[in-house]
Amino acid sequence: MYLILFPSQELCSFSWRLELLNCVFEEIIKT
Repeated sequence: MYLILFPSQELCSFSWRLELLNCVFEEIIKT
């Protein structure tokens, strides 16, 4: 519900960063 309060652009940017972090962590865990 609170997500609606944020501008969608901010939310997209935030999601993108989370995805990127996820990828990085997965790579670190694999090695």
